[in-house]
Amino acid sequence: MPKKLLGVGMDGDDGHKRITTGDNFTLVGGTQETHEHTTGVTMKFREKVKERGKTIEQLEPKEARDLLKEAGGSRLARPQGVRGAANLREAPGWRLHE
Repeated sequence: MPKKLLGVGMDGDDGHKRITTGDNFTLVGGTQETHEHTTGVTMKFREKVKERGKTIEQLEPKEARDLLKEAGGSRLARPQGVRGAANLREAPGWRLHE
């Protein structure tokens, strides 16, 4: 089964259901601002993966986390006050799902 990036915004309480999907990602929830930020980070992340000549399926979790941070997702990959998220699979907000 292919890997997918899953982004979850936990700050949306305005009654809107925000869902954005692509061939290798799904983004849900959050305020409009958070969802737009998450979408932008995802697009940059996908570009960085492509620049390395790889697909998401070929990334190791640490490499995926590093690329996500480079794309601007560091505030979502490890929110303030959250400790011990060793890789994307454990980090609140982002998941690399197989």
